[in-house]
Amino acid sequence: MNLRLPIQTMLCATVILVGVGVGNAQDSPSGVVQDPSVQLVQDRRSDRQPVNTPPDRLLADAIAELESHGSISAKIRHQVDMFGRQLAGSGSYLELAPGRESRLRMELQIQLGHEPTTLLRVRDGKYLWTYRKLIGVGTLTRIDLQRVQRALEESGEMGNVDGVSNWPTMGGLSKLLRSLQESFEFTDTSARQLGPLDVWELHGQWKPEKLARFLPDQKEAIEAGEKADTTRLPPHVPDQVVLHLGRGDRFPYRIEYRRTDPSAQENPAGAVRTLVSMELYEVKIDAPIDPGQFAYTPGNLGFSDDTDRFLESLGLEP
Repeated sequence: MNLRLPIQTMLCATVILVGVGVGNAQDSPSGVVQDPSVQLVQDRRSDRQPVNTPPDRLLADAIAELESHGSISAKIRHQVDMFGRQLAGSGSYLELAPGRESRLRMELQIQLGHEPTTLLRVRDGKYLWTYRKLIGVGTLTRIDLQRVQRALEESGEMGNVDGVSNWPTMGGLSKLLRSLQESFEFTDTSARQLGPLDVWELHGQWKPEKLARFLPDQKEAIEAGEKADTTRLPPHVPDQVVLHLGRGDRFPYRIEYRRTDPSAQENPAGAVRTLVSMELYEVKIDAPIDPGQFAYTPGNLGFSDDTDRFLESLGLEP
């Protein structure tokens, strides 16, 4: 059986959904693996805000906190459950000067049978380079970030890019959280434990105007305030997101994109399935990072320019 197409689709969907990577969890009481030797960055001295703090305030604080840092480095675990297959792996994440002009480097490794699958993304300030090695075949693409930025600014869409677009990958963790803020309505907050971490667990649902883009045949009903039939969403699109923010530092330690099972009425216990999860651990804030980590030279490896295709995926003219 040719696995290349479905697995490549899963890898692309993973990056599109999470933007910066996804996290792998093994069985544990909290559903998250935590290495006891890891020195976590979380400040556990104070919750800083009461439990009744609105979720949108917590999310806004998390974004501001990320953008105040000079650098972020972390390891990541990721797990994907799509198209009838499950993938899991690990990787690393580096970001310098978080925010709009950030540099970033993300590496993911997935074991597919006996073949390791690699995804590398490097944002060097001018281009976003993406290298994929799938079943022994490597491909390299680049996107011209300056062209994308100009097109977004000229169209007035700079702050209106869908939360499941690739733009969060270009802007790092803070841009990812901004995309969640713009696309999802967070209405529920609870204090939880994520392994040894004290976290706020935020639950979000699609904002009506965003949901209508995925369900155009229900657009009028959604705009009229009627409940959408989310079982008709494409299979790789979630209907909810769960965000775990450190109670002391507001860092996004875990993100889950979930989908309600259409057969929930017959099987309530399996009503919700996690499509993609991301876990960040061994987090270091404001530690020195070699700028050379964000330089990418293709050498003799040929590459294709995906800028036009990316702009078209945003509904913009190349």
